[in-house]
Amino acid sequence: MTEFDKRLKKLKKKIEKPEDKSALNESSGIKIVSDLISGLIVGAIIGYVTDKLTGLSPLFLIIFMIFGFFIGFYVFYKDLSAADRNKQNKN
Repeated sequence: MTEFDKRLKKLKKKIEKPEDKSALNESSGIKIVSDLISGLIVGAIIGYVTDKLTGLSPLFLIIFMIFGFFIGFYVFYKDLSAADRNKQNKN
C-alpha cells in the first residue's frame, strides 16, 4: 500500500459521518405510540357510532376499543418484526 492510499483512507474516514441512531429511535417510538393510540381512537369512534345506531350504549364501544387496542399491538408487532428482518439482512 502506498503512502497516497494510506492518506486517502484517513481522509475518507474523516469525511464519513456516523449514523445518528437516536433520531431513528425517536421516530420509531413516536410511530409505535401513534399506532396504538390511533387503533384505540378508531375503535372508539366505530363503537360509539354502532352504539348510537343500535341503542346498546356501552357494549360496542367497549368491544371495538379492545379490538382497536389489539390491532394497534398487531401493527406494533409487524413493524418490530420487519425492523428485525432488516437488521439481520444488513449483517
